[in-house]
Amino acid sequence: MGRKERGFVRKPKIDTHREYAMLEGYYRRLDSLKGELLERKFEEIFTLGLEGNAFPAWILGYRRGQSAEEARGINGVIQTDIGKIPIQIKSSQRGGMRARRRNPGVPWVIMGINSDTLEIIGKVTFVIAKKRKELLENSRA
Repeated sequence: MGRKERGFVRKPKIDTHREYAMLEGYYRRLDSLKGELLERKFEEIFTLGLEGNAFPAWILGYRRGQSAEEARGINGVIQTDIGKIPIQIKSSQRGGMRARRRNPGVPWVIMGINSDTLEIIGKVTFVIAKKRKELLENSRA
């Protein structure tokens, strides 16, 4: 009884580097889609918060980042009474820490696809208030 009769089948040679590169590409695309989805959800939450007066009066508006801003890691810009404050939207603590290293002056918020609207509004208000206070103190100095 030979090897084939006992159920042994020769496995085809696999180019693991090529397959790994393909998987990397798929994961990057999934991350990109997740980021885009989170940005849309953030914009939706922000619009609802402004319409429902859930934000302080000094937060005036929001717009998504333009391509030049996106290239620098800025997902959106929040308009306040003292000017524009950029913000980054992240899906994990690890991503937030990486964002802090790359862009130390830009505040970031962690949110998931199923994040609670009021929780996100609270987080945004907190980080933007902190950055606004910093900007006000620097302008007085």
